[in-house]
Amino acid sequence: MPKYESFRRYCEEKQLWSEYRFKSHVFLPWLHNLLVKNERLQEMSRELLCTDHTVIWSTDWCVKPRSSPQHFTWHQDSTYSKFGLNGCTLWLAFSHVKASSGPILYRRFSQRMGQLKHVEDASDSSNLLAFGQYIPEDEPTPLILGCLDEM
Repeated sequence: MPKYESFRRYCEEKQLWSEYRFKSHVFLPWLHNLLVKNERLQEMSRELLCTDHTVIWSTDWCVKPRSSPQHFTWHQDSTYSKFGLNGCTLWLAFSHVKASSGPILYRRFSQRMGQLKHVEDASDSSNLLAFGQYIPEDEPTPLILGCLDEM
C-alpha cells in the first residue's frame, strides 16, 4: 500500500501521528477512497449491522511500533462510542501482524454478552487506551490479520 507507507513515513519523521489520529478519512482522499469504495468492507459492515446503508463515522489510527511493549487491554469500543447495536468497529491492519507483534485480542461470541463492566486503571503506561480500561475476564484469543491490501 504505497500511499499508506508514504503517509506512515511522513508521520513518523515529523512525529505527527497525533495530528492525523482521528477522522483522517475526511481529509485524506486516498484513505476515504480505500474505505468507502471497498465493496468487501461495505458488505461486511452491512451484514454486521443488518442494513442496506452504512456510514463511516470516524477513523482512528492505533499505531504501535514494532517490538513495542505497548498494548490495548481487552475492552469494548461501545463503552465510549455509545453506538450500541447501531454501530460496529472494523479494525483494519495496514501492515502484517504476527502473534509476536501483539495482534488484536478478542473473545469468541463476546458480541452476544452485551455491554460488560469495565475497570479503569491508568497505572500501566504501556496500555494505549486513554483510561487504561479493561474487562477483567478469561483469556482472549489472538486474531492474526492479513494486510488490508490483500482484501
